[in-house]
Amino acid sequence: MYMGNTAATAFAAPLGSWVGGLIGWRGVFWALVPLAAVTLVWQWASLPSMPPRERVPAARVLALLRRPHVARAMAGVMLTFGGAFAAFTYFRPFLEHQVRATVPQLSLLLLALGSAGFVGTYAAGTLMNRHLYRLLRYLPLALGLTTLALLWAGHSMWTLALLMFGWGALNAAIPVSWFNWLTQGVRDEPEAGGGLMVAAIQLAIMLSAGLGGLLLDHLSITATMIGAAALLAIGSLSVGSARRLSHASP
Repeated sequence: MYMGNTAATAFAAPLGSWVGGLIGWRGVFWALVPLAAVTLVWQWASLPSMPPRERVPAARVLALLRRPHVARAMAGVMLTFGGAFAAFTYFRPFLEHQVRATVPQLSLLLLALGSAGFVGTYAAGTLMNRHLYRLLRYLPLALGLTTLALLWAGHSMWTLALLMFGWGALNAAIPVSWFNWLTQGVRDEPEAGGGLMVAAIQLAIMLSAGLGGLLLDHLSITATMIGAAALLAIGSLSVGSARRLSHASP
């Protein structure tokens, strides 16, 4: 399942960038409409019925936040995903206006970023049995440093491609690590825990994309990237040691 998402990330961004250079971004959006419709029909026809085993009210989901290790984990999740998407959302203006990448160069750089997801997904799956808590703590820190390094790469396409590849690998490893933490940290409430984590991630993406846009509009794309790196660094600090996120009996 993670590899499917990685494959979509690898090819969708560079393909969308290339097609957008031909027909504009509005044309790309309209081209997605029939594709989304076909996907919806295919899912409706092919996915089996999966009725819920029990009703999970919102109060039960929010009650998980009363567990200290879950509350700390959700803070780490939001800061980590928020920092990642504050940068990711604005890679195109960064590459177009600061790096001055052409459309073919932009597509290749985004392909490097997306393709690296295969490496990051596989590496996280290999390491998480022995080093899960280290991954949760140090992946956002490494991603923040890579984000800052992009600012210092200048106009060297080879350096940028290498950094984009590294950024994509680190970013792909983060959801794999956090969702595997979920199976250990909230093992008695998997449905409620999964709903809480998805909601936290979506809220973080929305808020951080808005924050990145404000920094871009009122300051510069450099400020957006620095802000993203700061969120990632705080996310790493909020995770702390394994003891803070270890499963505790409710």
